[in-house]
Amino acid sequence: MSLVLEVNGLSKKIGESMLVNKISFSVQKGEIFGLLGPNGAGKTTTIRMLVGLARSTEGTISICGHDIQRDHRNALKNVGTIVENPELYPYLSGLENLRQFARLSGPINEARIAEIVKLVGLEERIGEKVKRYSLGMRQRLGLGQALLHNPALLILDEPTNGLDPSGIREFRQLLLNLAKQGTSILISSHLLAELEQIVDRVGVIHRGKWITTATLAELSSQSKFNRLILHVDSVDKALLCLKTAHPELELRHENLGQLILEEPPKVLNPILDSLLQANVQIFKLEVQKSSLEDVFLTMTGGPEHA
Repeated sequence: MSLVLEVNGLSKKIGESMLVNKISFSVQKGEIFGLLGPNGAGKTTTIRMLVGLARSTEGTISICGHDIQRDHRNALKNVGTIVENPELYPYLSGLENLRQFARLSGPINEARIAEIVKLVGLEERIGEKVKRYSLGMRQRLGLGQALLHNPALLILDEPTNGLDPSGIREFRQLLLNLAKQGTSILISSHLLAELEQIVDRVGVIHRGKWITTATLAELSSQSKFNRLILHVDSVDKALLCLKTAHPELELRHENLGQLILEEPPKVLNPILDSLLQANVQIFKLEVQKSSLEDVFLTMTGGPEHA
């Protein structure tokens, strides 16, 4: 699979603050790559460097084989982007917005505009003024603008912010369809749940440093069994038994008949044997595994809102 985007040793420093610190990653043709990190992790700074809105302090960015510093024009002509909110003219119709945007790149291609309108699902509303559009419709129109010149790489910075569940679902399906057609997509988010249904791989960034690049399956393999719930006939008897036989265990109980072991050992047989020898009846055993979100939060030190 050919590389559409290749980033090597990319850094951005302002004064004494290192906003992005020597990160490296790549995006392949037709791949949806998630740039994941808490708010303030360096995602937007990275994206601004990728689309030419900010200069890097060091490192290289190559888009379709063109170095963004040495061959700026040819690199960026392969990129479509939405950074933060799409820039639209509210008193023009959706169609007029697309024509105005297309005019910036040369002669207007009406056939391409019609193709884009259908692609983003705005056929019935494209003649209305943008000021009447919902946020989801504005995002779809912004996506249409970004796709007008048929870019090889689409870069999106938190594109689902503010969208309702229906809007997120529609936007997600649009991206999946584009990837099937061969468009490479880099999409940033601070929420793994927004990405895990569509991405092929994720890169995790935290405090400007690259933590890992992985598929969701690889991330999932890093999760662990972190809670064991025992449904027993007598919580008091079970507590007394385990505190005596296994004092190292972290035990608690919330509901009648349920005993919870936090961070249980990998081998459960000694625990179960102790309970059975104490004549504790075990009705049900639940092993809860940490979620992908838990893995992400562990990597980034927990929730952050910088």
